[in-house]
Amino acid sequence: MSNHTQEMIDFEDLLDNGKIYENKKHVLMNESFIDFRNVNFVKKVTIKDNKFFYDEEEFIFFSSENEPRFLNKVRFELTDCIFQDEFSLTENIPNQMILSNCDFNGVSLSNIDIKTKDEYSDKLEIRNCNIQNLYIQHCQFDIPISIITQSHLNSIIEELYISDVVFKKAVYIQSYKINSIDMEGITFEADFGVSYSYLYNQIFIHACEFEGAMNFEETDCYAQLDFDKSQFKSHTVFKNTKLHEGIKLDYVNLGTLVNFFGLKELDAKKSIENTSQESYRIIKNQFDKIGNNFEANKYHSLELAKARKTSPICSLDYIVLLFHFVFSIHSKNWLLSLFWIAMVGIFTAFCLSGFRFMEYKNFLYESVKYISIVNLDDELKKHPILFVFNKASLGYLYYLFVTAIRKNTRK
Repeated sequence: MSNHTQEMIDFEDLLDNGKIYENKKHVLMNESFIDFRNVNFVKKVTIKDNKFFYDEEEFIFFSSENEPRFLNKVRFELTDCIFQDEFSLTENIPNQMILSNCDFNGVSLSNIDIKTKDEYSDKLEIRNCNIQNLYIQHCQFDIPISIITQSHLNSIIEELYISDVVFKKAVYIQSYKINSIDMEGITFEADFGVSYSYLYNQIFIHACEFEGAMNFEETDCYAQLDFDKSQFKSHTVFKNTKLHEGIKLDYVNLGTLVNFFGLKELDAKKSIENTSQESYRIIKNQFDKIGNNFEANKYHSLELAKARKTSPICSLDYIVLLFHFVFSIHSKNWLLSLFWIAMVGIFTAFCLSGFRFMEYKNFLYESVKYISIVNLDDELKKHPILFVFNKASLGYLYYLFVTAIRKNTRK
């Protein structure tokens, strides 16, 4: 919870005959704004059709000069407040809202259709707040929305649920800890960004359209990042984002290039378990399209490793992929291929020495001689099975060696 150092007052103590009057300490207002400060709301608060309700009872704001203040004409702010029950926003609400340093048991936004009146000042900003549940449903926002906090405050949203919403302006989440994200049927017509945040337990993004830029930056995901049936139509970047539990891209529609360059931890054991072969293939292809062969090779290897783990044991695919892994780690390690080439030479010389290599003065020389694929030594020809083994093994291992050492391992 937030640290409320100032003296708190219960909302009921601010009322005067069913009215809310200006208070220099806890209710600040003028012609342009209304700001609650250090107020404890014990019961449910609702803003509906630009009217303020507390426990289903409507209250009207009045200045010290007894002039009414209307929510549709002012900026509405909540600063250092505590909400022990739900805070609900529905239908028409103020175009300018700032929630700062508050603790919410639950915040609900539903059936809202906000159109921009002032391009420069209209916004919904949630700043340094702790929220148990944040639900946004059946809304259309033509104002920018930001959910931000200072990183040292460790503000938390336990559950973020967004469904059937159109965001016409940018949406940003910054420096938050979120324990569960569930987003369904959302259209982002402008930019959507998540940065410097920690996401836990569930990250499910279903049937969402990203028409503007989508940016994940400096964010740690401790649950699988699941973009189920979502579409990316504009520039998308993952910068220094750590996916500790993998990513699911099996059913995404990539209408444009997605830059996965900043992704991290996808080669960790836990990530590999939760990332499908198809997801690795999609990421590999995206790196291919932008000419980043080094990263493409990395994800090609992960794709093959995943294919090996999902293939039936003893199947032809499994055996081929297993060999490819053992002898070169899917063309990632050319030194491993070189090691096995040397081992083939040593084994060949060992067999030709009659298994008495300790008595064989030129054993090292002989071993080096038999790592050459063009060596047609008469002694080797006398042992046809060993000859075939030597040449077939060296042919395969040199192929793996050349494949691994090239910049582009698949062309």
